[in-house]
Amino acid sequence: GGGTYVKNQLEEGLTDPLFDLISKHPESQFDLLEFRHALEGIAAYYAALRGTSNDFAKVKQSFDQIALAKDELKQKAKAINDFHFCIAEASHNVVLLHLVRGMQSLLEQNVLQNLTVLLKKSDISSQLAEHRRLLMDAVIDGNPEQARLASNAHLAYIEEALLEAGKEHSRIERSLRRTKQN
Repeated sequence: GGGTYVKNQLEEGLTDPLFDLISKHPESQFDLLEFRHALEGIAAYYAALRGTSNDFAKVKQSFDQIALAKDELKQKAKAINDFHFCIAEASHNVVLLHLVRGMQSLLEQNVLQNLTVLLKKSDISSQLAEHRRLLMDAVIDGNPEQARLASNAHLAYIEEALLEAGKEHSRIERSLRRTKQN
């Protein structure tokens, strides 16, 4: 039972308090989405600017893995997170990559939570896939500004769809309460 154990203290130091915050205050997931706007947008920008052909091949391969996950949400969330991680790697910014690596499990959990709500509607699923394709194309084509805009448009769509799903859920709950009262 002895041996050397490696522990990712950065990840625990960053994510443990954030996991607690998000679990106690679900609306803080929108704060995480705003943070992802900055993080993923700048990663996409620099990936398009600095990425190599090897980087772009990894981005494309990770993009293809998303479709292979089909309807298995945990696998799909992991594949999506890997896609964004490959883009961060292609940015060749060690600080950005270190931060993304340290937040890997939190980001994957956020993607999974979002998918759980959003994939109930097929039109949203296809739109998300199209956004990711546009992001990948902009990165691979070496268009930094378009890559940043594609990343931000993708996350803005997710935020808007989550807000709309929340409103719809509230309407249904109110309707059920009224039905029970009658």
